[in-house]
Amino acid sequence: MGLIVTADLRRAGITDAEVRRQLRRGEWVRLRRGVLAEATHLAGLDAAGRHLLDTAAVVLALGRPGAVVGRHSAATLYGLPLPRSVDRTVALLDPAQNRTGEGYRIHRAPLPDGDVTRLRAIPVTTLPRTLVDLARTLPLTDAVVAADAALHRLPQLVTPELLRDAAGAAAGWSRAADARRLADLAVEHVESPLETRHRLGLIRSGVRLPRRGMRIDLDGEHFYPDGLWEEEGIVQESDGRVKTRDPWHGRSAEQKVWEEKRRAEKLTAAGLRFWRVAAEDLEPRAWSRAVERLVAMLALSPPGTRRYTAVFAPRPRSR
Repeated sequence: MGLIVTADLRRAGITDAEVRRQLRRGEWVRLRRGVLAEATHLAGLDAAGRHLLDTAAVVLALGRPGAVVGRHSAATLYGLPLPRSVDRTVALLDPAQNRTGEGYRIHRAPLPDGDVTRLRAIPVTTLPRTLVDLARTLPLTDAVVAADAALHRLPQLVTPELLRDAAGAAAGWSRAADARRLADLAVEHVESPLETRHRLGLIRSGVRLPRRGMRIDLDGEHFYPDGLWEEEGIVQESDGRVKTRDPWHGRSAEQKVWEEKRRAEKLTAAGLRFWRVAAEDLEPRAWSRAVERLVAMLALSPPGTRRYTAVFAPRPRSR
């Protein structure tokens, strides 16, 4: 993880004087008492990577057996998407105390044995418990974005059933209703935060949702739309790109864009229509126009003869 523990250095025969020399030269940076990191490693980290390192440093420095990483810090350990505005103070949970220190905060909270695991040798709340705590501490939309990502990327750690169980176990806690709402809203087969936000927008607008996890087969090719209104022949694109199984295989961005354009033309010729929405369409007035466009499309009969097949077959996860 890029951490240097001074106790390990001493055991390896490296003196305190040598450690101080490395610190003066700027080769190493002190993160916590007894915990260092290489300056070059720190310089290459993004915000999530730095928070991950700070979290591990806090856990090592505190050495408190009862405290585990939770909330947004646990979500970072699991690699889940979080809003840029999220608090970067390291969050720990402890059944016995509240405590605030430099760069960290311990929140007193129940921690049943089944809610605690280890990830990268760090004690952390389980993924279902982490998602429930996100629903109770973040805006609900941001929590659903994280939950959709977890269900898609980490199905071995969380399922809709496990998430519902965790939300039920939070009965009586603050914002328990948001935890239950999260369990109702989070779904599988969502590949990006933008898809989640568009889906929640459709729910708020009262528009029928498309089917997720569909595959369109046409002339031997497989296409994976963000959503499909199958009867109406409408494809949802939440990022302006047709998703296919074809890898880049060294092709340039210009070649890839051209191929995606040709695929879109092919799908259109086969009788499919496109409802394209981008991040900019989440702005209220733009969203109203996008929804009006979709409602009008849903009211029309699909054009021409259907020359494709659509089956439920989620895109294979990349390894």
